[in-house]
Amino acid sequence: MGRRGRGSGSLTVGAAIDMLRMRATATAGFAGSPYFVADGGISARGSSTAPLDVVYPAGVLVNDIAFLEVCSIDSTTAHTVDTPSGWNAVQQDKMNAVATNVHALFWKRLTGSESGNVRVTKSAGGTDATDTFEGVISLWRGCQNSGIPYEALAVNTGQSTGQAGSTVTTNGVNRTIVNFCVCDDDTLSAPAASWTEQFEYTTISGSSNGAIKAYSIEKPTAGSLSGVTHTLASSERWQVKSLVLLPNGSDAMGDSHGATCVFFIEPFTTVPTDEITRNFGVPAGNANVDTTNRWMQFDGTGDWYVVGGGVHLDIGTNWTIDLHIDGIQSTDVGALISRKASGVGRFALYCTGTSGTLQFYIDELNAGAAILSAASMLDGNPTHIRIVKSGTSYEMLKGGVSKNTATVAGSVTSVTDPLYIGVDIADTTNRAMNGKIGRVAMYSSALSSGTFTPPARSDP
Repeated sequence: MGRRGRGSGSLTVGAAIDMLRMRATATAGFAGSPYFVADGGISARGSSTAPLDVVYPAGVLVNDIAFLEVCSIDSTTAHTVDTPSGWNAVQQDKMNAVATNVHALFWKRLTGSESGNVRVTKSAGGTDATDTFEGVISLWRGCQNSGIPYEALAVNTGQSTGQAGSTVTTNGVNRTIVNFCVCDDDTLSAPAASWTEQFEYTTISGSSNGAIKAYSIEKPTAGSLSGVTHTLASSERWQVKSLVLLPNGSDAMGDSHGATCVFFIEPFTTVPTDEITRNFGVPAGNANVDTTNRWMQFDGTGDWYVVGGGVHLDIGTNWTIDLHIDGIQSTDVGALISRKASGVGRFALYCTGTSGTLQFYIDELNAGAAILSAASMLDGNPTHIRIVKSGTSYEMLKGGVSKNTATVAGSVTSVTDPLYIGVDIADTTNRAMNGKIGRVAMYSSALSSGTFTPPARSDP
């Protein structure tokens, strides 16, 4: 048998990093897109009536979602795959309406103690030399932790040299679209660059071939997306089950923003990572992380982190950015965050160096002047800063208390540029921050304004 892709039967380096990052949020309720962690490897057999024992991935956590994908190809006998004990059926279907070729998918919300094998049986068949019976368990994290963890199930099947996933429509933000694929062949082309192949296994049992794989894409905004077409080596039966994983979300502040968090960094590890997109922060200069105190440190001489861009970072009709900052003096000059050096879509929040003043700019609005400005925002002590946009209303808050408001008409142009933390990318020489940032969170909704209790630094 052969394999290709990211999955493995043991805890990978990536999975280990995920465990470190998610330990504090696994039980608190995480508001990012669900994502793949690991798989348990392929389990397969040919001409035998024996059950199939499919291996759990290592490193499971409470509320992880496991999917068990099974492909059963029999040369003569119509059959079905039995639902394993403790699992829930997603759906099973005939491949190209052929009752002897079955693609079955099951799911289970995990307790965190699962290990070993899951026994899979089928109703009949399995005695011919050309039979194939194979399965893979994949592990997904950050999913809704109650009820059915997916929506928009769609199935596409056929017999051809081209295999295609269905178009699916997400009904909210921060979803992840997953395509579970099988074919009666041993060659599948790689997905388009925007999709990530999580695993692909091919097996030869007797004289029969089979390929089983999964690939996914995170979709921060609601809407439709077409599945990816794969090329087979020859005209064979195939099937693709497409579904949308729902994110988990909770809110320690009482705001109903759980599924609207579009960017979240809180440095659990030495590499600050956006927990929504899993993009790593790339440092410049001496920027580094103090993992004991869990903050990013900048010395004011060309230090910053840049984190991958996308339209999810746009300032929309309703928008909020939260920051926990430490040790920034009232006389410091430097930006807390910025996006773009100039032009449409640019915004920046920076310290003027006078009386602890913070100013917030959106360059294409308000004739280039600061939209919000407030003194005594910085004094060298840890504090929480929030900027809220609700329609044309803006507000700047410190420690849960309003410091200034403004009304500014106009919308902000959508761009795909990255976010810079610790510097104004328009002026890296004079606006590099000297201080520490412990948390940056961005939301596509207007959170609490007026007086409120700031969130804990570890809360998304």
